[in-house]
Amino acid sequence: VTTGAPAFLRDVQQQVDLLEEEGVLRYFVPIIYQGRDQVDQYAAWASRPSTSHTLSIPGITALEKDQSAWAVRAIGRTCPGLVSPTASKALGEARGYALVAPGRECAAPQTL
Repeated sequence: VTTGAPAFLRDVQQQVDLLEEEGVLRYFVPIIYQGRDQVDQYAAWASRPSTSHTLSIPGITALEKDQSAWAVRAIGRTCPGLVSPTASKALGEARGYALVAPGRECAAPQTL
């Protein structure tokens, strides 16, 4: 997460190239003040597809207005397999499921 444009673009590009060679995923969450060019620069540095690895926040006011929503969006982008226990429980309850045997497992499958 950053609120400013990097001062040394060439140095950042070198680091991005090194991370790319190592196979490191790059996620960017810039707080944008200066317009589309800044968004495009971060998207160019992000892993592909850049739309999944870049989340632009339109200024500090937007961030301050709803920090938790932006945090959820950022975590969702960086950890797409993340499961919310609270949301899972609510969804199960809405579908009529109930936990009847906590800490237990189903019986092992039998061979026919």
